[in-house]
Amino acid sequence: MRKFVTALAVLAHVSAGLIDLGLVGAFIVGIIRGSLSPWWFWPAGIVASIFLFIIGTVLLRIQQPDPWAMTPTEIYWDSPPKNQAVAKRSYRWGKTQGWITLGLAAIFLLIRFNTPMLLAAGFYAITAIGLIKRKKYGFVLVYPHAAFWMFLFVATVVQIRQSSLHFFVTATTFAAFWCIPAVFYYPRRWRHL
Repeated sequence: MRKFVTALAVLAHVSAGLIDLGLVGAFIVGIIRGSLSPWWFWPAGIVASIFLFIIGTVLLRIQQPDPWAMTPTEIYWDSPPKNQAVAKRSYRWGKTQGWITLGLAAIFLLIRFNTPMLLAAGFYAITAIGLIKRKKYGFVLVYPHAAFWMFLFVATVVQIRQSSLHFFVTATTFAAFWCIPAVFYYPRRWRHL
């Protein structure tokens, strides 16, 4: 599992670097030609690069023995007494997100019964079971969901005039549903598995 998480982290960092190089190359070519790319190209590239860099960093950090270790000053001032055990972190949101994801998998099967929906429902069901049972693969599978919905969100923002309001709200909701916990919640629960 460590090798898989490391490979995902390296892939995210390499992808962010390639996007940065592409942005620099497009900027240089645009300056030489005298016309820069459409305005949406730059914010979309920057957001994608930052997001991939954050995901890669979080994936590398969760592999550390104590990924969110405090500084020596914080340990000195905030440490519990030596005979008192540190409590496990609550896992309410993980179970809630797992059950919601399992419900989404069932909805995907009810909407349309074809190969893409079967694959989506299967992927959501595997992620949901991993989150509900608090397994490492469930934590890791949150990141492909987050990347997919962040990509759809950026694509919707870029094409805001041609997108419907319904699609924009859906992409925004799902991007928040997957990305916020992927960055702020699951890395802190990784060591309590």
